[in-house]
Amino acid sequence: KKQLLNFDDMEMIADELKSNKYWKTMYLWDNFLNEKHMKILICGLKINSTIICLGLDSNMFGDEGVSILATALKLNTTLRTIYLNANQITDDGAQKLDDMLQENRRLTHLELSSNEISDDGVIAISNALKINKSLRTLCLNGNKISEIGAQHLAEMLEVNKILNDLQLSSNPIGDNGVQAIAHALQHNTTLESLHIGETIITIHSMHDIGNMLEINSTLKCLNISNNNLGDEATLIII
Repeated sequence: KKQLLNFDDMEMIADELKSNKYWKTMYLWDNFLNEKHMKILICGLKINSTIICLGLDSNMFGDEGVSILATALKLNTTLRTIYLNANQITDDGAQKLDDMLQENRRLTHLELSSNEISDDGVIAISNALKINKSLRTLCLNGNKISEIGAQHLAEMLEVNKILNDLQLSSNPIGDNGVQAIAHALQHNTTLESLHIGETIITIHSMHDIGNMLEINSTLKCLNISNNNLGDEATLIII
């Protein structure tokens, strides 16, 4: 049986972070961490200058925990990768990350899949990425993003010159959302990987994607799996 971290355990980890000069990666997945755990952890991360990857998937700290983390990351110059998948994060938490992304200049990889983020949260993140100059990978699979959120991501892709991996699978963005993104990618020369599997799209989206691929020479990976598109759709884009 897995032994979960209690507050005393987290105090010891935070104390070690303050002095340790060798740790570069820390995974604290599936520990039922809450906002109090996060407050303790941040005390160590504020001083630490070696951790570049922090994995916090499948915990329960929600928006309050994300707010604590986002505040600390505004000034952090070390962390490059953060995993926040499956943490009950909603639009409120995403909006806190918006503020952080506008100021942080080091973070390159952010995962927010399997949360409760909908259009308002994605609008906030999209606005931040119009300014952000470091983030290269954004994972938003399995949230509640509709065509509205996708349209704002498309607007971001029109101006962002840094992001090269965008993952939106298992969101109901539909044909209109994909159309907006495909149109943006006719002009974007940075994005190399796009995941839009299981997004309730039809063969109509394939025409938009096909037109985009005739113009775009940067995109290298396109995931459209689990959309029940059939062979005819594949023929449109090849």
